[in-house]
Amino acid sequence: MTEPGSSLTKINSWNSLNSAMERHINFEKASFHTPGHKGRLDELFASGAWLNALSDLTELPGLDELSQPQGVLSDIEHTCSKIWGSAATFLSVNGASAALMAAILAARELGNSILMPRNAHRAAIQAITLAGLTPIWYEPIWETSWGFWGSATVSAVERALREAKAETTTENVAAILVVSPTYQGALSDIEGLANLAHNHGVALIVDEAHGAHFLAKDKRSALTCGADAVAHSLHKTLPGLTQTGLVHLNHNSLLNPDSVRRSLNILTSSSPSYLLLTSIERTAKYLASASGSELLNHVTELKSLLEAKIKTAGALRIYANSNNSSNSSVSSRGTTPTHILVSPEQEEATNLYNFLVDRGIFPEAILGQGVLFMLGAGSQEKDIELLGQALVAFTAQEKPVSPLFSLANKTLIQKPGFEPVLTPDQALKQKTHVVARQEAQGQISAEIVCPCPPGIPVLIPGQKITEEVLELTENKQFTVIAN
Repeated sequence: MTEPGSSLTKINSWNSLNSAMERHINFEKASFHTPGHKGRLDELFASGAWLNALSDLTELPGLDELSQPQGVLSDIEHTCSKIWGSAATFLSVNGASAALMAAILAARELGNSILMPRNAHRAAIQAITLAGLTPIWYEPIWETSWGFWGSATVSAVERALREAKAETTTENVAAILVVSPTYQGALSDIEGLANLAHNHGVALIVDEAHGAHFLAKDKRSALTCGADAVAHSLHKTLPGLTQTGLVHLNHNSLLNPDSVRRSLNILTSSSPSYLLLTSIERTAKYLASASGSELLNHVTELKSLLEAKIKTAGALRIYANSNNSSNSSVSSRGTTPTHILVSPEQEEATNLYNFLVDRGIFPEAILGQGVLFMLGAGSQEKDIELLGQALVAFTAQEKPVSPLFSLANKTLIQKPGFEPVLTPDQALKQKTHVVARQEAQGQISAEIVCPCPPGIPVLIPGQKITEEVLELTENKQFTVIAN
């Protein structure tokens, strides 16, 4: 029998994750965050009976095997291939992260280096570390009044590519990585980037985790625009369960499909969840239905309604993609219809975020100077109405306008410094030790420091820890390369 005050008694008294989830579910009035089903799977799929313990199965006869699909899982891949217009599609139960990593690992056969954007997701950093690829960094547009990286331009990538090829010591470039849409929703000129890549014999890999709602023949789809490989998340805007994803290869892709399959198997559990695999199948069937075919129209209408509410509230600004170059295709301009980023004109984004959360309205994240609201398959007009009312209440508050904040808000935000000393895989091979925060400045990081969201690293292995980096983190200690 456990004595009062024992460790077991204390553990049993702790709040459980289940209790915390129940509290959130009971408190939340409107979801503007992932997953895209917004907790309305029963409405989207007509029945949620498939999502129960009886369906938590393993590789049994007739259920196929994810590592080498030849039956029902192969059928799901073929269905997804038709929906998104790919030559080959592979299922991921480790989200878009594993999908993206598999494409990058497969690109290792094409060369020894890869063009990487400064807004690359941590999964991409992990992939080049495992693959031993040398990163050649390029800069997407820096959104100076918002404080984050935006879309990638053909000119910036071309400049980096030409500089890389001009370096006699630079190894062969395998691929170019682009994030489009970005977490903030900005679209890039994928068609122009694909043409550039292929003119140089290089593969184009697109992290389109936030754009899986662009289906076959959509002019904004990275596959339609000619990317060699595309990683999708099915839970960000679509009704897939969290951790469902896909990796697609285009027709005439430079990447070997067998290599992508092998790479994905390296990254995937040997006991994949059949609940997640069923969720992928359900999502594909939803997209093939009448409701799914109207998804883009649905979220576009909701975004227009929300923009009108924001304008009515006043004192708020909406993020717009800065990439409006006449050299960019029309389809690459603007933002995805599922994302809307809003910033208060006279106060911190944190104030708006906390105001809404206190009222049961949950945005996705604070990104730079803005608060991100994400729409998805499960979003409804009543969600927009609740948010609109809350925004009016927020801007109607009587509060003093801070001249200091007003001045700071008009100041262009400088892009963060970046001093890579070693490649990530070189850093991984070094001896390391842990140092306190006050001892970290000037040392070389041996770890990724990456707040999520947005999942974009503040610090990567091989990068010098500067005072600026320390200002962007809250870490009390750092793993660094031993002297």
